[in-house]
Amino acid sequence: MDRTERLWFIVGVIFIMLLVIGVVNSFGSVTYTNVKANNTNNNGYIFVGTGTTNGGVQVGNWQDPTTIPSLKGDKGDIGSQGIAGKDGVNGLDGINGVDGKNGFNGTNGIDGENGLNGSNGVNGLDGKNGIDGLNGAKGEQGIQGETGANGKDVDPKIVTDLQNEDITLSNSIITETNNRISEDNLLQNNINTEQFDRIQLGNDLTTNINSETTQRKNADTTLNNRINDTNNRVDNLDHRVGKLEQTQYKIQTEFRVIDTKRVTISPYISNNLTRNKLDEAGVRITIKLGTSYEEREINKTNARLSAIESKIGTSAVITRTLDNKGKVKSIEINNGQLTVNGKF
Repeated sequence: MDRTERLWFIVGVIFIMLLVIGVVNSFGSVTYTNVKANNTNNNGYIFVGTGTTNGGVQVGNWQDPTTIPSLKGDKGDIGSQGIAGKDGVNGLDGINGVDGKNGFNGTNGIDGENGLNGSNGVNGLDGKNGIDGLNGAKGEQGIQGETGANGKDVDPKIVTDLQNEDITLSNSIITETNNRISEDNLLQNNINTEQFDRIQLGNDLTTNINSETTQRKNADTTLNNRINDTNNRVDNLDHRVGKLEQTQYKIQTEFRVIDTKRVTISPYISNNLTRNKLDEAGVRITIKLGTSYEEREINKTNARLSAIESKIGTSAVITRTLDNKGKVKSIEINNGQLTVNGKF
């Protein structure tokens, strides 16, 4: 490679480097000003890009802000009214507390016992009537029977003992009644405690169910968003594959910066009209191992010129003009009064 070829080679390398840097910078600074939505814009929705493009158009979805986790506020406290999240949706309303059951009426106190009436004096028992005497036999008048004796009074000690037994029996009945009332009160307290514990367990169960429901809703929302994103990616992929399956119409622009006898270096870019994008850029290096048609024609021309020179003789002056490839552009022959000009 002579000095001129080396100079052209250096210039070509510098041009290629500048071209590649320009293409890379142009790729990195692409700004998409057009967007394409895969669903309908509703009132209050915001546009969320999917990160993919379709023919230079940014693809995205119109989404409800409440379904975007990054836009949701802090979760509202459970109470009568959820606390509004920061720059997000209001928290869920707290669960209403379960109404407490009415308390049981207190047991009426036991009426005090009436004092025992003083004992009345014991009436004496009426004496038994005497038995009528048998009728005397006819004949002699019967002897009149004697008047029966008056009955004896009841012993006061027996009456006192009976009264004491009544008092003992009454006290036993009162004690049994009090014991049964105490047992009933204890049983009622146990029932109330059991009901309160069941109400608390029911509240805890309701809270856990609501929390589980909220978590499942959030998980379903996240899953739906991921499914929608996947569907959008698949739709975009189908669109791109469909473009690739179509006939590709391209315009290639090539710049020949170095062309020697054995090597040709040509940077090029390819603009895909079907996909509407610059899809290829590179450098084409051609190594010439054999002789081209042009070289063979040049060799034939040079041979013909040599034959003409030999026939005309040394007195003729032949002037040849060559291009940068060594091809004869024109020739002028002067031999005395004869002058011949020719252009190729």
